Amino acid sequence: MSELIDFIIGADLFPNEENEFIFDEGIINKLVGDKLASRLCASDFRIYNLEGALTDEKSPIQKSGPIISASENTIKGIKALMPDLLVLSNNHILDEGQVGIEHTVSALKKNNISYIGVGKNELERRMPFIFEKNGIKVGIYNCCEHEFSVVEEGKWGANPYDPLYVFDDVSNLKKKCKFVIVLYHGGKEYFRYPSPLIMKVFHKFAECGADAVLAQHTHCIGTFEKYNNSLLVYGQGNFLFDTEVSDFVNTGLLIQLLFSSDNTMKYEFIPVCKDKNVTRIATEDEKSEILKAMENRSKVLSNNTFIANEYKKKSQEYLRGYLLNMHVGTKIDTIFIRLFLKFPKKIRGKFFKKTVNKLLATRNYFDCEAHRELMLAGLNNLLEI
Repeated sequence: MSELIDFIIGADLFPNEENEFIFDEGIINKLVGDKLASRLCASDFRIYNLEGALTDEKSPIQKSGPIISASENTIKGIKALMPDLLVLSNNHILDEGQVGIEHTVSALKKNNISYIGVGKNELERRMPFIFEKNGIKVGIYNCCEHEFSVVEEGKWGANPYDPLYVFDDVSNLKKKCKFVIVLYHGGKEYFRYPSPLIMKVFHKFAECGADAVLAQHTHCIGTFEKYNNSLLVYGQGNFLFDTEVSDFVNTGLLIQLLFSSDNTMKYEFIPVCKDKNVTRIATEDEKSEILKAMENRSKVLSNNTFIANEYKKKSQEYLRGYLLNMHVGTKIDTIFIRLFLKFPKKIRGKFFKKTVNKLLATRNYFDCEAHRELMLAGLNNLLEI
């Protein structure tokens, strides 16, 4: 009889102001309910994406978008969820700067929780995690798009998606392990389809030996496909992250991967729903509705024209915002930019906050793969290129 390893992978996990007190208590059933707690307990290995910094010392970086952090005491609730591995390569892990990420790593080490995806140098950031049981080796690799958490050598930061080495990393990991999982933090938030570029990237990961490639970060359940005998999931949705009343953020997927000693992998999607501060397993009716919708969306992935058109529509929604944020063509804008450049760096933010925010947003549009691809698609459509 072949041996099995049961993996459960949840997406975005983080305390917020409304449920921090529950994390402080550290009781799993209050966070995920009895049924889901039992399901997590039954698994051999549990992975979540920790979407922010755990620190009591606030030191927010300059960025566009929200700052996400929580008190170090919330580690009690995170530990109660029995994580065997937390992936940290995401766009919020550096929100509280070097202090925040150092405190986060320290809290994980004190609680004997393994992590990957961050480090003080490139070698540490790229380091995978290898799990072995019953003679079966499973390698896990984590990277994210460029969005405020990627820094220069010598500082704590996230492992970026860099095509110059990530595919080689996965190929090398495959030589050491029978199975390889890639957890990719990226894609366009609240968009249920992959971009044309993301599909190419995921296909390449599969060609390099990844058996499962999962996209986190999008905050909504997307689509999936089998390619080169690999499972590709374009959007897992949230696990325990947000309280916003929306179908997008209040449903998600736990993904079960069953690895067998006879060299086969099976998978199951386990839909979860949020009820206020609790994440629970979906009812049978909810499960049927969620999975049917996902399967219907996924049927069109082989239609390149449909994907391109859906992405074009999304790019048009965002193009105006991109252009308005980047526009510095008026005389007033020009004067402010000239004054801004003359002031010392330390005091620019105090007197030119609006200018700084515009420049931060603009930098992010060019730096982040998802924003850059979307902006270029919108411009190409506008210019009919």
